Amino acid sequence: MPIKNVNHSLWHSLRNKTSARDTYVATAENMAREALNKIEKCEIALPKAAKPENHDQIIAVRNKIKTFVDHINRGKDELYRNKDLANMSEKYWKNVREIYTITKFLWRYLFATQARAEGERSSHQAPALWAACQALWCSVRTGEPGTH
Repeated sequence: MPIKNVNHSLWHSLRNKTSARDTYVATAENMAREALNKIEKCEIALPKAAKPENHDQIIAVRNKIKTFVDHINRGKDELYRNKDLANMSEKYWKNVREIYTITKFLWRYLFATQARAEGERSSHQAPALWAACQALWCSVRTGEPGTH
């Protein structure tokens, strides 16, 4: 796809979705933390409520607490696994965006240089262009913008 035909709304959409994802993740983490705090309070209060006549109920409540804690921990594990995947994809898209920006700059520079070269020859433009091309190639080769 030529650089001039890039749909900039895709970058904004990706940024908005990333922001929404971060908000949902923070909300989920807070809710899990609150649930674990409430469960902890329940576990602390449980021995105080224990009596010989409600022994079976206490065991049932302890089993439910264990089930809730296991469920929350599984949810947190899945959340962090997905969060790691999202971070990798976000890093990839940041690299794509930076390479796009560098490439766009280089094309503009190339065409501006070509237009000026027809009217004047400047010896300092060629080394600067060559350095920019080398930097772009290193970024593409390593997958990390700015890394040589």
